[in-house]
Amino acid sequence: MPAEDLAVFFYGLFMDEAALASKGIRPSGATVGYVDGFGLRIGARATLVRDAGNRTYGVLMTVPASDVRALYANESVADYVAEIGLNAADPSYGGAGIGTRMYDFAVDRMTEAGMKVATVATGGDPSHAPARRAYQKAGFSVEIPSVWMCRNL
Repeated sequence: MPAEDLAVFFYGLFMDEAALASKGIRPSGATVGYVDGFGLRIGARATLVRDAGNRTYGVLMTVPASDVRALYANESVADYVAEIGLNAADPSYGGAGIGTRMYDFAVDRMTEAGMKVATVATGGDPSHAPARRAYQKAGFSVEIPSVWMCRNL
């Protein structure tokens, strides 16, 4: 899979390749997939909710990263994308699981609110490596390269 392609787990409406194609999304390699520890709640949109004893099936597809960004920027789903903002745990408590509990709590609230995607941003420099590890441990796995630029005033 090229670096600019992402493996994406779809469930609900977006697991239909024709529906994705109608939005200009170019998926490939569709195969059955599942996630353990989640159930499916059906409402205005399908929502994954944590449920330790459950398994939810969907479709795993390869999608260009630019298409994933476009799909979740679409007005029909933009209200379903949540972001974890600036946050930190006292470094002297590193390894105590505080970050994991904090992110699990935030993701649970996002899921309860009907969000479909959780995002978090951090720096790519060595000083942010602990944050990246914490986010990965909490299940954040799709990295979208970006550049933040600053200007002194």
